[in-house]
Amino acid sequence: MNHSGWCVMKKPAENGGVDRPICPLSGTPMGDWLSVPCDYLNCDYAVPYHLFWSDQSRFGQLHPRPTASGIESFYDVPEYYTHEARETRKQVAPRGGFVSRVLRHLAWRFDRGWIVETTVTRLAGKGSRSFCDIGCGDGDVLQTALDAGFAELLGIEPDPAARRVASARGIRVL
Repeated sequence: MNHSGWCVMKKPAENGGVDRPICPLSGTPMGDWLSVPCDYLNCDYAVPYHLFWSDQSRFGQLHPRPTASGIESFYDVPEYYTHEARETRKQVAPRGGFVSRVLRHLAWRFDRGWIVETTVTRLAGKGSRSFCDIGCGDGDVLQTALDAGFAELLGIEPDPAARRVASARGIRVL
């Protein structure tokens, strides 16, 4: 086995030719969850990535992971949606053909859809007081958690530009 960051991978020969991560929580191979051909806001950056899921641990992860030194360039996209607060963000005109626009919209719904707000509100209604958003971007979900009544908030965001936007909301972001 080899290591990719903190993620242990099965060698392709051990895994039917497919490079799948090993769950860091359970130590079992993770299953395919979702393949994404490109970033929906920057399809010119056509580097595919895959999300893997462990049913046993209820844990998902991106593969391949960007390296620590590559994080900033990963998000270096003109008018990237997490680099400005939603209130001041410019709308980007849809590019590409119909299928491309539908795929971008579906990716956006997956990332920013109603289920997040519904889940946060439901958790707050059950008495949860602390909320941590890993990969918090511009802090939109954290703001939703604050508005829903969470008292303690923490965001974790690797992209420095998005981290600045989230921090400007008065939310603690690492």
